[in-house]
Amino acid sequence: MEQGEGRAAKQLHSHRVTETDTGRRSHITCMFTHMHTHTRTLTHRHTQK
Repeated sequence: MEQGEGRAAKQLHSHRVTETDTGRRSHITCMFTHMHTHTRTLTHRHTQK
């Protein structure tokens, strides 16, 4: 669902894709990194138990 919305947004704002897409990508990367680290921590804690 989110991917479809992202594509629609890119089509609607194609003239602003460069600046918006770059900002979005870094934000998404940051979120994924945070989620990955958080998941690893939870897994580690679970393993310790």
